[in-house]
Amino acid sequence: VLRRGAGEMIALLARVAVILCVATPRAAATETWEQRLRRESIKVDGDEVTTMSVEALQAHIARHELDQEPREMSGPWVDDPAANDDDAKRMLDVDDAATTTSSRGPAPVPGSRCAPPGAHQLVKLGWRYNAWKYYPAPIDVATTAVYYGVGVGRDLTFDAALLRTHPNLEAHGFDNTPVATQFVKALGRAGGVPTRWRWHELLLAGRDVRAIEVALPEGRSDSFTPASDDGVYHDLGGKGVNERADGRARRLPARPLWRVMQTLRHAYLDVLKVDVEGAEFDVVDAWEAYYGDRGPPACQLLFEWHERFYPNGGQTSGDKSRRMASGRALREGAEAALARMGFKKVDCDGSECVYWNCNRCPSLENQ
Repeated sequence: VLRRGAGEMIALLARVAVILCVATPRAAATETWEQRLRRESIKVDGDEVTTMSVEALQAHIARHELDQEPREMSGPWVDDPAANDDDAKRMLDVDDAATTTSSRGPAPVPGSRCAPPGAHQLVKLGWRYNAWKYYPAPIDVATTAVYYGVGVGRDLTFDAALLRTHPNLEAHGFDNTPVATQFVKALGRAGGVPTRWRWHELLLAGRDVRAIEVALPEGRSDSFTPASDDGVYHDLGGKGVNERADGRARRLPARPLWRVMQTLRHAYLDVLKVDVEGAEFDVVDAWEAYYGDRGPPACQLLFEWHERFYPNGGQTSGDKSRRMASGRALREGAEAALARMGFKKVDCDGSECVYWNCNRCPSLENQ
């Protein structure tokens, strides 16, 4: 009996030692975000959910109207086979000096004649922290309208409200980060994904590439950012600067806007929402390089800026001078580029802004 008791005591001490080793700061510092989330994993409808707690998932789902038929969500991206090598010659890299091409659309409107809506005419839709402003009139008068929402995260309330408000709207959501993927699938099964909302497991790239690297910085639960070369990430809105990523960079499928529109057969977007966690600076650079001074074929641009991620130096993939720019300078440069492409700022609510494209939007004279 004593021998048996001693054996049990040894086994118990061994278990305690293992627990203490796992709980030490040194072990936690070497644990990747994937390992940590899998250690705390849960299951929803038989699928392992590794990106959030069950309480967090249920809280995000509860913000949505669960009045749709349950859906099994899947959105693998398949490129348009018509995008052949000849067409690829005009898919410019932001570093190329080749001549840009313009897309179809109305003739450019001189800046002096451009009259965007006033801030008081904007309407705000969506759940409190994920609400966005936009101008509904052009969508109301359109026969059919197209909306792209780039960056889904864990909230579809704006997209769903937009679809309820505009029966003529075609909506597309783009995101393939682990958090968004598992959230969209869970929301679909719960009956919270509108039938007219189409999901694409794809990120928005700046250059004409097929994938980009992203990582989840320490202290952030769902916002994957462009992977930095040295593994250092900045977020003044979180725990401070110089946060080191707690996980490996992962390479995910991505395409530039012109490739996406080509594949989906869209020549014009009524509303383009971009929330890409710091990748927007490269995206704007690429738009100007490809579309020139007419800008992308989109009327309203809803943009969230993340200059706080780069307080002491940009980690963007553009030229060397831009990599050394501060976050504020990155935003100023990107907004100047938008202005050169015909976008006029209508309103900003913190880091979320609404821009009106003078080269692409319809006339508001009769509205």
